[in-house]
Parts: sequence; structure tokens; C-alpha cells
Amino acid sequence: MNLEDTLTTDVRAGYGERIINGRRAGLLAEAEELVNGPRSQKYGQPVDNFRRIANLWTAYLDGHEGPLSVADAALMQALIKVARLRETPGHRDSWVDLAGYAAAGFDAVADTMGE
Repeated sequence: MNLEDTLTTDVRAGYGERIINGRRAGLLAEAEELVNGPRSQKYGQPVDNFRRIANLWTAYLDGHEGPLSVADAALMQALIKVARLRETPGHRDSWVDLAGYAAAGFDAVADTMGE
């Protein structure tokens, strides 16, 4: 049996055959555990976090016209971390992610400017 056979299982359902991919199922199980466990506790209710992100993006985009730039994308990603840090300012991982977005954004902007 090869790896693909091991990772893929046939499941007989009422509406025909459904293929369950083991890698996908594992990823979804991990995501479910995180969003209903530690992340839920760190970042608060999703609606509150998404509202904060929407408010930050709305303020950031105030007066913006035209397509978004590489810098806009990097800064808006950073604003996601800012919104999360509002809920849990002591969460080191979010600070590290924020610094990572800043560094990667700086590098990407420099690439677009030919520096």
C-alpha cells in the first residue's frame, strides 16, 4: 500500500461515495481544536476580533483609491495582529508575528521599489 492509499479512505455515504483525505482531516481536526480551545481564550469571541479588524482596516483604507499595494497588504496583515494584541497584549507570539510582518513587509516593499 502506498502513501496515498494510506492517507485516503473511502467512506460510503447515503449520497454516494465520499473520499476523506487523511491529511485534510488531520488539518481540520487541529484547526477545530485550536479555534475552540487556546485561540478562543487568547483572542476572545470571533465576532469581537473581526469587528476590531474591520474597524482598523476601515480606518487604514480611509480615502484609499485604486488597487492595494504590497505595502497595504503587509500593513493590513499587521493590523490583524494589532487587533489580537488588543485582546491579549501579553501574548508573545502575536508580538513575534507582528515583527515578522513588519520585516517581511519592509523586504517586499523594498523589492517593489528596486532597492
